[in-house]
Amino acid sequence: MLTFYHTTSAFYLKSIKNNGLGSINPNINFNLLPFLKEMVEIAESKIPENIQFNTLSFTTKKMLNLDKKHTSILNNNKTHLYPSLDRAIKHCKHKYGSQVLSRCVEFYTLLKENNLSQFIKISNIPFSIEELIEEKPENYILELHGIIPEQVLSKNVTKMDDLFSELIEFKETDSKLFNIISSQYTFELKNVIPASSLKILKAKDLKPEKL
Repeated sequence: MLTFYHTTSAFYLKSIKNNGLGSINPNINFNLLPFLKEMVEIAESKIPENIQFNTLSFTTKKMLNLDKKHTSILNNNKTHLYPSLDRAIKHCKHKYGSQVLSRCVEFYTLLKENNLSQFIKISNIPFSIEELIEEKPENYILELHGIIPEQVLSKNVTKMDDLFSELIEFKETDSKLFNIISSQYTFELKNVIPASSLKILKAKDLKPEKL
C-alpha cells in the first residue's frame, strides 16, 4: 500500500478534522479569492510602481485569472487535492498552509506597510487576518492512508492499478529509485479523505529523509 502526503497548517486543521480532507474548498468558505482580488485592485490603484507589488502581481493575477474572462479554477466549488508520495517537508513552502491564504497575508502586509489598510474590507473574511499573522500557525504534514488506485488520477496514466503495483515494488526494493520515479507523477485525489484515514504530523518535528 502506498502512503500519500499533503501539507497544511494549523489554520485548516479544525476543518480537516471535522469534515475530512477535500470536502470543502477553503478558498470559497473563507472568501479568500474576492478578498485577494480586492487587495490587488487597491495596490494597483494606490501603489502601481511599488517593487514588491510588481513582483507579486503577475503570479497573483494568474492565480485569480484576472487576465481572462472565465472564472478562476481556484474559485471552483470542487476542491482539487494534489498529494505527494514524498513526505514533502521541503514542500511546506506556503507558510499559512495554502498558496491563496499565504498570498492574502503578503498583500495585506504590503498594503499595511504602505498605510493603505483603511481601504481593506476585512469584514469580508470570517477570521481576523491580524490574529492569523500574530499566531504564526504551524505547518503540518498529513499522512493519507488506505488510498486505492480507484481514488487517484494522474495525467497520461490509464492503468492506475499497474502504476500502484510498480511503485509499491520499487518502494520495497529500491527506495532511491522509488523517489525518482514517483516524483515524475502528479496525483489528484477524486474522493474526500475522512479524518480517520489521516495521520497528522508537525512538520517541525520531522527530519528530511536521506536519499
